[in-house]
Amino acid sequence: MNGPVIFLGAALAWLVAQVTKAVRIARKCSRKLSGRDWLNLLTEPGGMPSGHSASATGLAVTTGLFESFESVYFALALSMAVVTIYDAVNVRKAVGEIGEFLVENKSAQMKQAPKIVRGHRFSEALAGILIGVMVSILVYLIVKI
Repeated sequence: MNGPVIFLGAALAWLVAQVTKAVRIARKCSRKLSGRDWLNLLTEPGGMPSGHSASATGLAVTTGLFESFESVYFALALSMAVVTIYDAVNVRKAVGEIGEFLVENKSAQMKQAPKIVRGHRFSEALAGILIGVMVSILVYLIVKI
């Protein structure tokens, strides 16, 4: 019954990445942030580090640690992590560029400009990957002790 622990590894990796991102952004703000501001920062896509990369890596590594790195479960989790990280870096970047183009060329028919969601730079994805690995190892050590 490792499912809940594996999910915990992925969820904690995401949480660590998002809290890190929120604190980094909050430190640059000149005003005191409200609870709503913090909630918005915690759910903000893009930026350093990548929550996508952290959670996907957390899922894969935790799966490998608890189920074996030779298991079919690890192979599936790793495949999903690779696709997620590729998407976070490449596909979302292209979508962001399209969004920027739409904002720059906003027609009178558009009531408001679309929100631009940018993809991650490789360094942001790499930071998320490292967080995912570290959190997974920590979860494994805590559970196995």
